[in-house]
Amino acid sequence: MPKDKYQPAGVCMVPCRTRLGKFLRLRRLALDLRQVQIAKIIQIDQRAYSKIEVGHTKWLTTELAQALSKVLGCKQSLLESLGQKKPKPKKEPLPRTKLGKLIRTIRERLDLTIAQLAKRLGTSNHYVSMHEVGNNKILLSRLDLWANALECDPDLLRPYTGQRGWKF
Repeated sequence: MPKDKYQPAGVCMVPCRTRLGKFLRLRRLALDLRQVQIAKIIQIDQRAYSKIEVGHTKWLTTELAQALSKVLGCKQSLLESLGQKKPKPKKEPLPRTKLGKLIRTIRERLDLTIAQLAKRLGTSNHYVSMHEVGNNKILLSRLDLWANALECDPDLLRPYTGQRGWKF
């Protein structure tokens, strides 16, 4: 076979594991298209398209479903119904302590994410989360830093300080 020729569409295929993948493959083969051709038209990498068809990627974005529906000549709603619903992002756990509730309330009033508050504190998201959700107390040596980051009076946070870091 000459180098510039491709194998016919449908040769040496990995089995599809999802209804969406099976449908995409049947439509693609009926149109005598290769994955690389569809990927080029919808402007994604061939490997990304292959993952959808084989079932490693189980859902489609609205934009991708729209592009595929045009190429494959089917309804976008059909593609969306065959794919799984994209999982919703996990909700932040509820604070268990008064300090956690206070931090969450102030952070949300300031319209800050945990990551943004962590950046203000110069620390990790995990550190902030452990104070907001866990049982961690604020070190007295970091009280002013927390107060500045939360734009509040340090006296509001003082009752929630731990024993370490006392200033003399």
